[in-house]
Amino acid sequence: MLADSAASCVSLCAAYSPDVVLLDESLCYVDEWSIPELLHLVCAKSVVLLTVEDPGKWQQLPPYVRAVAKRTDPDNVITVLRKVVGERG
Repeated sequence: MLADSAASCVSLCAAYSPDVVLLDESLCYVDEWSIPELLHLVCAKSVVLLTVEDPGKWQQLPPYVRAVAKRTDPDNVITVLRKVVGERG
């Protein structure tokens, strides 16, 4: 599933309860709302992986974000995604 807005992302997460949500950093905060927190509220089991331009700027993860991956490096995104999914058991 692909969401083109934060509202769509939250709606899809509520409707489908995905195991993992890939969220772009541009959607991390919208109108001062924490989208990872909203995702947690609608589906606590979903893990949020934030795709970012510079992972070095995200040493401290926002609440409800499990990991970050460099958005321009698809291999890194897959590696981090596998790690996150593997941690879930």
